[in-house]
Amino acid sequence: MARRAPATALPVATPALGPSGSVGPHPGFPDVLARLDQAISLARWQTASLGGPRFAPPAPGDTTVRSQPFPRLVIITSGRMRHASSVRGERHTVEGGPGQIFHWATNAWNLEFWDQPTTFLGCVFRPDFVRVLFYTHLGGRTTTGPARTFHHTARPLGPAGRQVLGSLDALADDGPALDLAGCVSHLLQALLDLTRAHVRSDLSGGAEQGALRTWQEAMQYLAEHLNEELSRDGVAAVLGLHPNYLSTLFTRHAGASFHRTIEGLRIDRAKAMLRSDSAMRIRDLAHLCGYADAGHFIRVFKRVTGRTPGRFARR
Repeated sequence: MARRAPATALPVATPALGPSGSVGPHPGFPDVLARLDQAISLARWQTASLGGPRFAPPAPGDTTVRSQPFPRLVIITSGRMRHASSVRGERHTVEGGPGQIFHWATNAWNLEFWDQPTTFLGCVFRPDFVRVLFYTHLGGRTTTGPARTFHHTARPLGPAGRQVLGSLDALADDGPALDLAGCVSHLLQALLDLTRAHVRSDLSGGAEQGALRTWQEAMQYLAEHLNEELSRDGVAAVLGLHPNYLSTLFTRHAGASFHRTIEGLRIDRAKAMLRSDSAMRIRDLAHLCGYADAGHFIRVFKRVTGRTPGRFARR
């Protein structure tokens, strides 16, 4: 595959919370195309791990099968990751470093393990858009504290993309019985080329750039007012937007609802404050992060991180 020239970063940075809870530039979203190109240039196409076979969607509440109803893939850009899946009813584990591609078919079962800090590009191919994310995992057993940056394409991949994804699903069902490396390699390259074309189209469109900047302004406002009461309607009024449009911006660009985005920002701020001052009183911490009730703050913190603020501070 020919090497592509780096993309020009958009001029507006997404706000994020720094170690002290201050607002600083986000390292990921504006250079989404350049980082996608970096991952593609590292990709080891011939050694891609094709995840499958597929499983029927798990019943509601069934936590024994970890799967998604969408095909997806990952390219490691630094560090190492192990991936375990089921192949013909037996556990199959693959380990890889920079350039390793892990692909999972629709409803394929999978688990990931990080023994060291790892960064990677991920793509989730939903029917209505492609979710491109850049992910940093700190390593070890913890699943808390990863940094994610999202880009949701304005449109799905379309008929050509569905055909490629369907072919990969079918090949994943065949398991390791056939020598599929060359075929899988070409299909994955086509899939990422289609994804890149959609991301590039998003970034070259004036309306999309305007929507991105509006969302970034909303994120900036949230970061600067996290200790205050925040509502969707109130923030929309401040920014001069319709509340439903504000919700759409967060779903597309943050990958989460308005409420969940605020919750994530507040818990990130709480974690940063606990790291800098583990003796901080929970009541004061809750207030600084926008929670009037300390008990409610503790419940949210535990749900998001798996630990209470006190346990988090003592780690």
